Amino acid sequence: MSGWRVNLVSAFGRGETLALALREAGFTVEILDFTSAFPVEYHRGVGPFPIVAKAFSPLQNEYLNEAKPLAHGLNFWLKDGPLELQGPISDIHAEVHPELAAWKKGNEGGEFGSQWLARFLRQWASPFYSDSISKREPGTEFPANQPLTMIPDNREHAAQSFAKVQSRGVDVHMCRELLDIQTQGGKISWVSAEAEETKAFQAHQWVWCLSSSETHDLGAATARKVFPRGHFEPEWAWVCFAGGIQKGIWSTGLPSYSVVVGDIYLPWVYANAFVMRRVDETHMRFWVKVPRNRIHDIDARRGWASEVQKLLNSRLSLADWKVDSAEWGLCPHSEVYSDSVRGETPGSWKNWDWISPENLPRLDVSARLERESESLNRLIQWRNEQLKKQGAPRDNALHAP
Repeated sequence: MSGWRVNLVSAFGRGETLALALREAGFTVEILDFTSAFPVEYHRGVGPFPIVAKAFSPLQNEYLNEAKPLAHGLNFWLKDGPLELQGPISDIHAEVHPELAAWKKGNEGGEFGSQWLARFLRQWASPFYSDSISKREPGTEFPANQPLTMIPDNREHAAQSFAKVQSRGVDVHMCRELLDIQTQGGKISWVSAEAEETKAFQAHQWVWCLSSSETHDLGAATARKVFPRGHFEPEWAWVCFAGGIQKGIWSTGLPSYSVVVGDIYLPWVYANAFVMRRVDETHMRFWVKVPRNRIHDIDARRGWASEVQKLLNSRLSLADWKVDSAEWGLCPHSEVYSDSVRGETPGSWKNWDWISPENLPRLDVSARLERESESLNRLIQWRNEQLKKQGAPRDNALHAP
């Protein structure tokens, strides 16, 4: 191998900003892209959560420039009306909603009715499941107090691909199956995959952007080597349905993004707590958290869509809401695991970074971008240490000799 080579094992555009930054820093980068190996129902997009308008490394600004601001931040549609967390109206809402006032002030005491919002934001994008009445478990609250954005629906597919990094000279290999890995001394030496041809890819360092479950689906025998302690099966996932409304005076009044909650005292899954995102005046997408092992059950999907439609029509019947269970997709970034595996690590190697729901604080894109920035810093530090061992000056660490 020549140069300082870093390979990414990934899918759905994960790690593209990291690959761009590594290339700019003088690394040789290749991407093993397994997107096409996953079923067609995987939604090629960012998923149900907004994106925080914050770059953790300079090149991430290119990605964030694709996104549009959510003017009122995170908006909830409750039984008694809207609840906006940002903007001028949020101060008015805080006067009549004790949960919003408590969240703004960081107060954690009191009855469930005044604490449910903070609890919701703690578990909403968490990779580990907890019910609505559980005490606030350790974890990272979704940063709803920061400026939030969303990538436009017609730009999602391009934003969640490797088109940009490929256009700048990075080799992207369309892979269909993980065939084998070779390890030595606690390090990954090479990964064999079925791509344009069967090939063994070598690298000094690896960034693994697949979950243990995804790795298992791409090659069970290989997954047992990558994750010798076994893989984790997700219990929940987010499914999206297409839908729409009749055009009327309400068409432009609905927010572009809302979290619809039926009853705050019931579990925040299924149609009781879903995401509604507007595509245009009359077309919508609805994201619902459901059991992962039932997503291919057509009757289950019909039931989930029907319950969403029923709740929306009970709130605004004039809009004549329709939710189409036949037009559905599965978010590839939304694996939610049993709380019992929190903190467990099924595999670890000396020359890799693992960026996956199992070890991320949250499922939203922003949490992944932050981890990619940490990976970039580690890889630059690793190269600097290697150069020092070779006797290279500290300030001449951009390119391999």
